[in-house]
Amino acid sequence: MSEKISIIRGNPNAEEVAVVIALAAHIDKVKEVPEPTQHSMWGHFTTTLRTSPPVGDGMWKRSVWGKR
Repeated sequence: MSEKISIIRGNPNAEEVAVVIALAAHIDKVKEVPEPTQHSMWGHFTTTLRTSPPVGDGMWKRSVWGKR
């Protein structure tokens, strides 16, 4: 690395400067993580919302007590 590094603000110690230099030396090897193409509905808030009971004769009972 032949570029000059200057500290503009602050007073970093030798370890902090070494970390910045090490990260700068390997920045070209960092890979970006792609965004997921499909989002999982697991844990989505809409799964906890109540739905309307089915419409029809006696369906309000079936929505609570199940099929009888």
